[in-house]
Amino acid sequence: MKLIKATEDRPGKKAALTEAIEVSKYELLLFTDADCTPVSNYWIESMVGVMLSKTQYEIVIGYGPMQKTSGLLNDFVRYETILTAIQYVTYALSGLPYMGVGRNMMIKKSLFKSVNGYKTHQHIPSGDDDLLIRSAATSRNTAVNISSESFVYSAAKTNLTDYVNQKTRHITSAMHYKGIHKVLLGLFALSQTGFYLLWLTCLICDIISIPVILGMLIFKWIIQLCCHHASIKRLDGTDLWWKFPVLDAIMTLYLFVVAFMSFFRKKSW
Repeated sequence: MKLIKATEDRPGKKAALTEAIEVSKYELLLFTDADCTPVSNYWIESMVGVMLSKTQYEIVIGYGPMQKTSGLLNDFVRYETILTAIQYVTYALSGLPYMGVGRNMMIKKSLFKSVNGYKTHQHIPSGDDDLLIRSAATSRNTAVNISSESFVYSAAKTNLTDYVNQKTRHITSAMHYKGIHKVLLGLFALSQTGFYLLWLTCLICDIISIPVILGMLIFKWIIQLCCHHASIKRLDGTDLWWKFPVLDAIMTLYLFVVAFMSFFRKKSW
């Protein structure tokens, strides 16, 4: 293994990654972060296997779960990571890839160079993963890999302020997604927050009886649990199953906070 030190000191990872890619000798580029831990010795083999399974594949989007520790913050960080993965994996399988995670992603060097790498968004400190997918991914050239032996774990944030800052930074990348993706993801956020706003309005204004309101809430949770059960289990979140009502409610608050904070965030790393 050869360690290469970047010559440019710019915010984010894009300049350093570009230098590393330029000196790389091979066609397949597998990305991860220094603080990540593959779950098995077959991580590389698994990602390469998916890439080579069909000739048209030029991108493989993997999954990077968060390490499990104690506490509600860790539960939510892991849940949010799983929910995000459900979205980007499902969209990719439906022919609408929009993001990947830099801690577990593979792309062909020829494709990276054909889209000019990070050039179109090099002014944005974040987005070395999802904005690259925006530029390079199509319905034909993108595969996903959620085999358990391909997982790459990261340590979750243990401080709420650090976590919110991290997620608001990610929002700056999401603002540069394609229009169709922003609309669909916006509809998800609107449905999530809109339901709870409606629920609280009915409760406060006494428009509907409390048993009916609780019935609506329980019905929502049952539907979501039925839809997400297999995915949550496959993405290493089985222990979060019984905590779902609390995590779902926190998700609504999280969407409001992150959206609000992103308006006041300075454009820095």
